[in-house]
Amino acid sequence: MALAGIAIPDYMEGKNIFAENYKGRDYVISTRDRCDFTIDRIRSVRSKQFKYIRNFLTDRPYTQPTYMDADGVEFVTVMHRLHAENKLDTVQARFFSEERPKEELYDINVDPFELANLANNPKYAKTLAQYADILENWIIETDDKGQYPENEENLKLMLGIWGAHAVNPEYAPLRVKYKNLEGSLRELKNQSYQKPVD
Repeated sequence: MALAGIAIPDYMEGKNIFAENYKGRDYVISTRDRCDFTIDRIRSVRSKQFKYIRNFLTDRPYTQPTYMDADGVEFVTVMHRLHAENKLDTVQARFFSEERPKEELYDINVDPFELANLANNPKYAKTLAQYADILENWIIETDDKGQYPENEENLKLMLGIWGAHAVNPEYAPLRVKYKNLEGSLRELKNQSYQKPVD
């Protein structure tokens, strides 16, 4: 935007990296909530040395169903088959576990593939607390929308399109309330967005 001479709107957090007085960030926050029909809530704080992850829904596996499962994408199908045949090593199999830890902490300079979770290591207790505080403050300051339940209309649309693939517990009441909805909107899956006409 700066190169085009466009002022950065107040609602954007971006910085002009070409400015003479540019100062890089100490950390960035990333988020994951719903991806297609899969409901989750993950937040992370990433600095040059550490990555802190908080899994809010620890009862859900890393590999929740996605459109890639529904569409039979080959590498996903192969990974599920190898897991069922016990052919994955312990690192690969971790992503099929039924639960995730509440917190994860990685020294990404030493462990760039994020394999050694340091969250329970007493040596890193101070770092863990520091990053947890950064995240808590960000949640409060931004009124993080992931802390609120998703509205029924959005969930109805996902259940209507994805049907039986929508396995999260948030869909259970809708299956009872709207008995014929599941999978009834499948034809919308591949339709492009049409802007409403005024």
